[in-house]
Amino acid sequence: MLHLPPWSRMPLVLNVLEPGIASAVETKVAEFRTARGEAAWGSCFRIEHLPIEVLHRTHVAGSAQALVDEADSRNHACCICMQAFTPGITKRAVCLSCRNSSHITCIASVGCCDSTGSPPLDAEDRLIPDFIKCPVCDDVSKWGDLLRTVGVYQKQPEMLGSSDEDENELDENEIEDSPVDVS
Repeated sequence: MLHLPPWSRMPLVLNVLEPGIASAVETKVAEFRTARGEAAWGSCFRIEHLPIEVLHRTHVAGSAQALVDEADSRNHACCICMQAFTPGITKRAVCLSCRNSSHITCIASVGCCDSTGSPPLDAEDRLIPDFIKCPVCDDVSKWGDLLRTVGVYQKQPEMLGSSDEDENELDENEIEDSPVDVS
């Protein structure tokens, strides 16, 4: 799909969920640009040098609203790792069938499957799963459908990194837990 119009003309935005993968992505991009004879990115590639917009979860639109409200009220811990969710901060995915909640990284690491529910042969090599199998109810759903339960985000007027004062007052979780668009 990335090679077909109109997507081939759009900037590719990556939201890396695993910190260890971030350095691998940076290395591969540098190798790719060097192979193409392009100038190195320098500090522009590193997210901490770019202005970062803080996006806050406000609501989930449409029919998923009731689903997420129900999950927020009854699920206080990840159904996979059993760690408690921090109210209003932890981003979690909700199974569309059983309404159990899990961390996005937890469900991605244990639930990767093909459309039949079988583990794919190349599961270890995938950065983004195509399908997810719920470990509680064994329901198979598309990764994109599961991500829709995480929330719809609305831009706020403040910009992180716009002044030296803002950079010094940032909490570590504000950057890691906020979706970032670097396009």
